[in-house]
Amino acid sequence: MKSPRLKLKQLLILSIFLKLHLFTFAESYYETTPFVIKSEDLINVFLDCPQCDINYIQQNIPFVNYVRDRGLADIHVLITIHHAGTSGSNYELSFIGQNIFRGSENKLRYWTDATNGYSGAY
Repeated sequence: MKSPRLKLKQLLILSIFLKLHLFTFAESYYETTPFVIKSEDLINVFLDCPQCDINYIQQNIPFVNYVRDRGLADIHVLITIHHAGTSGSNYELSFIGQNIFRGSENKLRYWTDATNGYSGAY
């Protein structure tokens, strides 16, 4: 008859082995399974910001569908930038819901320090 201490040790080794095996399997599964989003599932976004680098925004936020016609958008994003001289700049992002998001509106405001500098492009 095995001692309880030996059984506990065997169970511990078995549980560690199983955990390592499961983590390895899960990691290899997610490495080989690409995350695919269908284009029809993306939210249509209209960017309204004449001062912004639209190409930069589109390259770095690829999980939405950018539209050129405001009427086709589910969300109208209006970005305004106010420069306050030595006080810095105030960025305001207004998210205006349209179509399926009609009636929803949110604002995000951000102040930068004057020491952050202004390169002339956003």
